[in-house]
Amino acid sequence: MNASRKVDLIGLIKFDDERITEVVVVVVVVVVVAIVVKVVVVIVVVVVVVVVVVVVVVVVVVVVVVVAAAVAVALIISIMIGVVATTITFIARIERLRSMCLCIKNKPRHT
Repeated sequence: MNASRKVDLIGLIKFDDERITEVVVVVVVVVVVAIVVKVVVVIVVVVVVVVVVVVVVVVVVVVVVVVAAAVAVALIISIMIGVVATTITFIARIERLRSMCLCIKNKPRHT
């Protein structure tokens, strides 16, 4: 066997027998690096998606809490307005009845 025998790799480049192992090592390293890069990219994309989803969920929860608080405040204010209006109406009716009673009480009687 001749040590300087050429090996045709994919029909494009001819390498010596001794260089085949170097080429294989380089190809394996390139493939491993490509796989690692793909895995890292997938992990980064997953982390970014998870962070975006968490941020969206937090924003939605904050908006819901703020809207619920606003509705609760509006409800409390409307209940207070209703209580005040009912109290004023009740006091007005009592005053009207009192004035009617005073009118009847102070009316002169015919004998």
